[in-house]
Amino acid sequence: MSLSAALQQCFDGDPARVFGVQDLCRSARRYYPVSPFQEEPDPLHGQSRYAHSVRSNLNRLKRQGTIVRLGRDEWRLARE
Repeated sequence: MSLSAALQQCFDGDPARVFGVQDLCRSARRYYPVSPFQEEPDPLHGQSRYAHSVRSNLNRLKRQGTIVRLGRDEWRLARE
């Protein structure tokens, strides 16, 4: 399963919940295996490569209209 699909699964599992990035980082691990390389700090961003990938995938899902950003560190499944 891809990281994007794992994040989608987190949102689908609790559609009314407002998630923070750290919540999503923890929740997605149930569906997406994280390698030791992904745990290392990203030299450009200071956070782990995994956390950076989660943030990147959240922005992709937002551009697709799948999720919405409510505010700082607040993400929710888009209502239809």
